[in-house]
Amino acid sequence: FSPALPPPVGRIDISAAGADPVQVIVDGELITAVTPVIIPVSSGEHVVVLRKTGFVDLEQTLSVAPLETATLRVEMVPE
Repeated sequence: FSPALPPPVGRIDISAAGADPVQVIVDGELITAVTPVIIPVSSGEHVVVLRKTGFVDLEQTLSVAPLETATLRVEMVPE
């Protein structure tokens, strides 16, 4: 990996059964409020938080390999 090149990119495929759409926060930044969604991210570890009013926030750390798609399928729990 050369500093002159952009970091390798992977993707995260996210959906929340029974609660779509939910807010998707990756590494502390709101990415979208529409799910299901596939978002591009740099390779490596990312903290994903799914949030929706009336449901318990769900937080998960995902490891994303270069050029690969990590899948996050969750069932949100009502508060």
